[in-house]
Amino acid sequence: MKKHLLTFGFLLVFQAIFAQSNDYEIATDRPTVSFSAATVPKNKLILESGYFRSTDQVPPNKLNIHFPNLFLRYGVTKRLELRLGQEVEISRYFQKNQLQSQNTFWQPMHLGIKYRISDFENEKFTMSAMWVSRIPVPSDLEKITQRHYTKLLIQYNFNEEFYTFSNLGLDLLRNFNNENELAWAYTLGIGRKVMQGLYTFVEYCGLSLFPMDNANHTHGLNMGSNYIFDNRYQFDVLYGMNLERPFREFYYFTLGFSTYLNFQKE
Repeated sequence: MKKHLLTFGFLLVFQAIFAQSNDYEIATDRPTVSFSAATVPKNKLILESGYFRSTDQVPPNKLNIHFPNLFLRYGVTKRLELRLGQEVEISRYFQKNQLQSQNTFWQPMHLGIKYRISDFENEKFTMSAMWVSRIPVPSDLEKITQRHYTKLLIQYNFNEEFYTFSNLGLDLLRNFNNENELAWAYTLGIGRKVMQGLYTFVEYCGLSLFPMDNANHTHGLNMGSNYIFDNRYQFDVLYGMNLERPFREFYYFTLGFSTYLNFQKE
């Protein structure tokens, strides 16, 4: 009975998607590390899903997977969106290609808001601010270090083909010694519209703990692409590396799909 109800629910969702108009071109927070400066239009709900996989070749070898990776973003007003995220983390440890241990758990949820600051009339420059907190549902907060993060989100369009994007913000962390830590997080990327619906990008990102001379920092380089079909459906891919480590030693990639529902009358 439960299987039939679940199948019926999925059919209703897909029917609702295909039945609606697609006048709005979807703008997601995927697949870059940067969050988009765009907010969701009023009464629209964006569903973002993804698969993340990182490989660490230093013994004991570690394979880390986040799947499913789900985010919901809903436009409350023209400028304000609510966001809710959830993901399953799967960690596997290997020694000489033999599985030694595995850990699977639902991470605490992401709950937050994004607010557009810039004028909608300015088509070249977009700026928004975002605040997100991790809440202990369904998993306990002690299993993660990140507790809150806040970002200033910026995008500048040079022309119809080239654009830059950046995030500046702070992450409030709590390490496994039960101590609070503050980290400075930043991203800078450049993207290009190759053709209608197809975009590519290169992105530099970093995270440094305070004080700034602390040796605990990471810097990464990502590249990827996203394709938007019929304004409503986005497929994306990203490949990245940690610049402090050889690429053959550590790398990661993501695959994703996103779409949206319209809850206002056409």
